[in-house]
Amino acid sequence: EENGIMLIDEVDTFLLDRSGASRSWEVTQVNEFLTQLEQFRGIFFATTNRLESLDEAVLRRFTFKLKFNYLNQEQREMAFHC
Repeated sequence: EENGIMLIDEVDTFLLDRSGASRSWEVTQVNEFLTQLEQFRGIFFATTNRLESLDEAVLRRFTFKLKFNYLNQEQREMAFHC
């Protein structure tokens, strides 16, 4: 939908690098997602903790890639200070 927002959590579960695909449907799945993503006119968010496992073509289509590191002790105290 135009101006919609889509979030896919744990996107690595179905957009793995096609070079390691052992079944044809795995390649087809990534191809179809990329086709649909090209037509999506909203804002798309994807989350993963396995960025290195995603297909390169998928990564190229993400305008921004943000990495959130674990908080250190001081940051945790600041975040949860009441």
